[in-house]
Amino acid sequence: AAGPEETAPANNAALKEKEQEKKPAAKKGRTLKVNVCLQYQGKQVEEQEIIAKIKAWWKDQGNMIKDLDTLDIYMKPEDGKAYFTINGDISGDIDLF
Repeated sequence: AAGPEETAPANNAALKEKEQEKKPAAKKGRTLKVNVCLQYQGKQVEEQEIIAKIKAWWKDQGNMIKDLDTLDIYMKPEDGKAYFTINGDISGDIDLF
């Protein structure tokens, strides 16, 4: 008669097959990289520049970047400003250009 040690590999193999069936197939191919540039009346600023300015503002307020969980940005080029909300309750603004 087979002992518990002898039946375990077969059971493990069956469990692994079931786990693999549950997992969605991994996406293959390239990752989309997006660059956003705001142009207004002969001036321009890239998305990453805006985010860097907001992160600098956040640090200047005595906060750590790791504590920045969410960032909502509202750009108003006619004002030359980007208004933002951090973590849902802290608001501020920076110069766009």
